[in-house]
Amino acid sequence: MSFILQPAVGGGTISMTAAGTISAGQPVIATAAGTAAQVGVSGAGTSLVVANNLTGPGTSFGSWMAYMAAQTCYVGVNGTQVAASVYGAAGFSTGTPVTYSALSANSTIIVLPGTSTFIIYYRNPTTTYPTVVAGTVNGTTITLGTPVVVSSTAISTNIVTQPWPVDGTRFLGSFNNVNFDAGIYSYCASVSGTTITVGTVTFTADPNGVNSGRPWPMWDSAKSAALFIFSSFSGSSITAYVAATLSGTTLTYGTAANISGWTGLDQVGGSNIIYDTLRSQTIIYSRLAVGRGLVAITVTGTVASQTTVRQDFGYTFANMVYNTAANLIIVNFNSDAYTVTNTGSVMTFNAVASGGINGGSVLLVYDSVLNKIVGNGSTTVGIAKVGATNLGTGNYVGIAQNAASLGGTVTINVIGSTASISGLTPGSNYGVLSIGGIAPVTSLTLGQYAGIATTNATLLLKG
Repeated sequence: MSFILQPAVGGGTISMTAAGTISAGQPVIATAAGTAAQVGVSGAGTSLVVANNLTGPGTSFGSWMAYMAAQTCYVGVNGTQVAASVYGAAGFSTGTPVTYSALSANSTIIVLPGTSTFIIYYRNPTTTYPTVVAGTVNGTTITLGTPVVVSSTAISTNIVTQPWPVDGTRFLGSFNNVNFDAGIYSYCASVSGTTITVGTVTFTADPNGVNSGRPWPMWDSAKSAALFIFSSFSGSSITAYVAATLSGTTLTYGTAANISGWTGLDQVGGSNIIYDTLRSQTIIYSRLAVGRGLVAITVTGTVASQTTVRQDFGYTFANMVYNTAANLIIVNFNSDAYTVTNTGSVMTFNAVASGGINGGSVLLVYDSVLNKIVGNGSTTVGIAKVGATNLGTGNYVGIAQNAASLGGTVTINVIGSTASISGLTPGSNYGVLSIGGIAPVTSLTLGQYAGIATTNATLLLKG
């Protein structure tokens, strides 16, 4: 998209009646009824509205990130740094990164639900042992605790696994040793402040007696059961599992077994494992016997069973996230993104959103507060919401000067005037996102040109 900056004309403000809640500093449109509405995505449906290639939160987010509802921020790791970033009307604002000892390919991060605590899992570059460290976020300020060695077992440099939160004080973890011996290691750890106490680390033998790896833990909150999924490298790789119940940090395991009917399935791990909270199912994207697909697993006690398969697309890699507001699975490929409706026994792929979420993004994160999906790709991000945008051709008015509720009066800065918005970069052009808010103009078409920042808190509105 190219924008031609015209001299400011007119200017000033207008007053309109609010058609709903409007926040100060947000772009607004005129409705067909002549009222003002905040730009955004609303209404039910399965369509995905995407805004791509926005200026990202910085290189600290080039690897793995998670959303922290308690601080309404994102925390991410990359290389030897961890940082927190807040997304607002002017884009991302990132705090000072904190350095820890890790290798970029071996660092993952989770947030303990309902808390301001996160957990980083990584391979210590000196000892080669699996290591965890807890940290807290206050605004965008990071405080790290003392790293804890999970096990004095050498692990591989090229296999990334990730913990899985159980609740606000516990998380599950798993790993395989550097030789991919016939089985996996798993454990539960507790957290108090930034102090981690690792429970008993247990070795589970591969049910096929062959090399195994890529273990991934999952916690089924509805069934109060843990599920450790891993690849069994027996000729044509298959996926195995072991389920467990949990008391404190003590896991009681069932018998490791192969998922029924799965042959030729591997590449378990990464953001291609999610949990469908509505249906209490673990959803895996992986290579199947023919092509790639989605498979759902249901856990009962210490027994797991396959319930659904969707196996008719050929993408080599996908990222997934679960949208709890719409009860939809979001699947993102290098070129496309879908919403997927899961009934519990059938998966239906809905209309594609061309271009995907930051096409080829590292992983997807769900913002449960603002109900948006963020695709992280190093220094750029893609953002999406489920529904339909109210931003259309010619209905954009300007920037709200004050907050207003339904029926209230909102004063709107129009073209030629200046709007007060914090966190701007002087000299940068800004555009209105179809999903709501504004962001620096980059290579992708935004919904509407907004203006140019004359100071770090003043946006000159231009058409």
